[in-house]
Amino acid sequence: MVLYGPEEEAFNQNVHKITFAHDGFDHALDQNTLNADVQWLKDHANVRFYIEGYASSTGTEAYNMNLSMRRAEWVKQLLIRKGIAENRIKLAVPWGMLYPACTEDTDECHAKNRVVRLVYSPN
Repeated sequence: MVLYGPEEEAFNQNVHKITFAHDGFDHALDQNTLNADVQWLKDHANVRFYIEGYASSTGTEAYNMNLSMRRAEWVKQLLIRKGIAENRIKLAVPWGMLYPACTEDTDECHAKNRVVRLVYSPN
C-alpha cells in the first residue's frame, strides 16, 4: 500500500525484506538482497526509513522481542557501516512475533517471520 506517492512506491519495489536463520541475528541469509538494498539506499540518499525486526512464534514472547531487536539493531549498524547515514534511519524497533506475516505452525511459515523489514518514512 502506498500512502506517500512515487518515492514510497519506488522504495517498496526496490527494498526487500532481510531474512535470518532460526535464532540468528547477525547474518542475513541472502547477502545479495541485502547488498542490493544497501546500493538502492545509497543511490537514493534523500529517503528516510524505519527498521522493523520480527521473529517467529517459537520461543517465549520475551525471547522473541529480544531477538527481533537484535536483528533490527544488527541491520541498522550494518547499514551505517556500509555508508548509510544514521540520520536517515528514523527508528529501529522490535516487533517480535506480534505481527506475523504467516500464522501457521510450520517451519516454512516460521521462516517467513524471521525477517527485518525496512519501511519508508516521509521526510
